[in-house]
Amino acid sequence: MKVVAKPISMVAWFEPDGGIHPVRFKVNEDENIVIKFDRVLKI
Repeated sequence: MKVVAKPISMVAWFEPDGGIHPVRFKVNEDENIVIKFDRVLKI
């Protein structure tokens, strides 16, 4: 596995108590790739 620093755009919603719920993120390369997910294992 190779670690590469790439810019991403994140869409998330936040709870008043500080909880974060990410919805999807977009990787900005030659073409935009949108990745959606429904579960976060650990923050």
